[in-house]
Amino acid sequence: MEEQEYPEIKVLKDIYQKHNVKIVVSNKDFLGGNTDYHAIEFTLGDETFNMFADDEQSDFQFNNPLLNLVVVLRELDYYTYSNDYLLWCTELKLDSVNTQILSYYRSLSAIYRDIEKIMGKIDPIFSDWDFEMNIGGIKFLRDS
Repeated sequence: MEEQEYPEIKVLKDIYQKHNVKIVVSNKDFLGGNTDYHAIEFTLGDETFNMFADDEQSDFQFNNPLLNLVVVLRELDYYTYSNDYLLWCTELKLDSVNTQILSYYRSLSAIYRDIEKIMGKIDPIFSDWDFEMNIGGIKFLRDS
């Protein structure tokens, strides 16, 4: 299949270019020692946000800027559905008594608001189904 057959990829490219996105992924710094949860620097224009992103599918290994953006958008989107710290930790398999994790969770509200001010409504672009099943545009990004 060709890239133009996936409108989600065009949306990602537009976001990436409009906001001059840069994502730097750490392979040494992880949230609470969980090696799926990479520290990242997420830059939109002149603003850089230090955060963590769950790379449950090992997508960062592909070094694909658009796929990295999907991982970050999914992380931010998931936060909006997790209004309870203990539930958030349980679902992400994080240690709720770890002070680094608690501190990070508390900082997410401000990070999310600041990113939303720049980007507008945060949308992960791809459905959970496509992402988890590795189909459609996600498969295209992982294979390219």
